[in-house]
Amino acid sequence: MSLGSLLKQSIGHYRSNFLLFLGIFVFPALGHLCWIIAQRGLNHLRHPDWPQQAIVIRAHWGLSIYSVNLVLTCLGACAYYVLAGLSLAAATGAVFKQSRPEPVLIRGDFPGKRPHWFRFQSLQFVSAVRVWGILVAMMGTIVFGADVLDRFAAGLTIWYGMVGLTLVAAVPFGLWMHVRYAMAVPASFIENLPIGAALDRSVQLTKGRRARIFAVVALVGGLRWILGIAGSVLAHAHIRSGPMAAVGSPLLSFVLDALIGPVYGIAMVLLYCDIRDHRRAAMDAL
Repeated sequence: MSLGSLLKQSIGHYRSNFLLFLGIFVFPALGHLCWIIAQRGLNHLRHPDWPQQAIVIRAHWGLSIYSVNLVLTCLGACAYYVLAGLSLAAATGAVFKQSRPEPVLIRGDFPGKRPHWFRFQSLQFVSAVRVWGILVAMMGTIVFGADVLDRFAAGLTIWYGMVGLTLVAAVPFGLWMHVRYAMAVPASFIENLPIGAALDRSVQLTKGRRARIFAVVALVGGLRWILGIAGSVLAHAHIRSGPMAAVGSPLLSFVLDALIGPVYGIAMVLLYCDIRDHRRAAMDAL
């Protein structure tokens, strides 16, 4: 399946059951929204004049608040990643029911998957630790180093250098691991695999197709990032005070997460089905 065909089919599934898939991905989006609001509330308690729309460098705050916020932001993204485990499992079932009215599953049927919802959530947590654990750990190291760097005149410059090196080293590794585990939840749902076996199965299925998976991640993630930046710029230009100045950006993030998340989830399920069917056809030919 080509990238264009994959995206076209994903959008087609999404449009035909828009409210269903939107509702499925509201759950992780709502969790991320609560995280962002709690993070901003904690910032406001510590620093009442902390900007609610954008980070503004103010020397008298020191470096600690910036370091802590970077770690909390990374953890917030990981929280969405983990909560999306249930959504990916539900999307897998929805896509199969939509495209195959009477799907022939390897083991069991969809009602039999209900007792395993916690497994899907745990699977996504283990995946998140393997994918983004190094990034969060490196950011945590920067938090402890911020108090030391704050004592030096060039502390801010050194701090930015450390953050840059961390992102350059950890983000590519995280993306590579994410692509390797992209099929874990669909594999666990359809093939009724435990956590470790589902991760191994995903690594096996994605071999030779990781460039295509990365392209989907880049397109969907890039769209989410561009719309988020554009929305924040517009909000900052038109809303400078009042309650909306504080909650406008988190609400925008919630809407984008809920709207764009299904495109990625559906694409991963369709790609899993395509890869599995091709492998099965190749084995039958032998």
